[in-house]
Amino acid sequence: MSSDAEFDEANALSTAEKTAAPSTPTKRKRFVWSEGMIECLLSLRLGAMASSFNGSRSVAQLSAAWERLRLKFALVQAVQIETAQLKNKYQALKKEFSTIKLAESDTGNKTNEPIVYPAYWDLLVQYIGDKSGLGSVNFGQSVHSDSSKRKAEVDAEIERQREQRRKKEKVDIGQGLVLLGENLAKALVQRQVPQPVLAPTLLAELASKQDAMLQLIESNQQQ
Repeated sequence: MSSDAEFDEANALSTAEKTAAPSTPTKRKRFVWSEGMIECLLSLRLGAMASSFNGSRSVAQLSAAWERLRLKFALVQAVQIETAQLKNKYQALKKEFSTIKLAESDTGNKTNEPIVYPAYWDLLVQYIGDKSGLGSVNFGQSVHSDSSKRKAEVDAEIERQREQRRKKEKVDIGQGLVLLGENLAKALVQRQVPQPVLAPTLLAELASKQDAMLQLIESNQQQ
């Protein structure tokens, strides 16, 4: 075979290989998350399938759990999505929630930098707000701080209501004492028996009841 023929054959094979070779894969289209998809992810990960992720799980168990979650998510949302996309989005949502909560605690020092809340903020509060220990130290600290604050507020409100009840009871007892004295005084006047005879008895009765009421007031104040 002549050199020209060999060159032509090699050139033809090269052209055929280039034609048969698969084209360079195009860049994967960015997945667009809707609010409904975010709610679906959070409700599966932190709700319906939470038990599959809680506790001491092996890497294989967690991988299997994420794959089951992916299948359910794809079925419900009628989309094609990879497990890595779900994991990354879940971590991003947790980070976003933690960042905003920390920013809220700093608003007093940075009033010129308003916080921008996402449209799905209520979903983050609903599903992530009451969770703790989700892999972020700042997140855990933020939630713990909020929980401690709420507990302190509840305790303060309970104590305030108790104090109001104590004051009301004191007022009621005091009013009862006044009313008792008035009634006994009326009885003293209305009795048709000579005054010198009834006065000592009624006064003793009044004094006895007043002492009892005063003891009740003192006992209530010591509580």
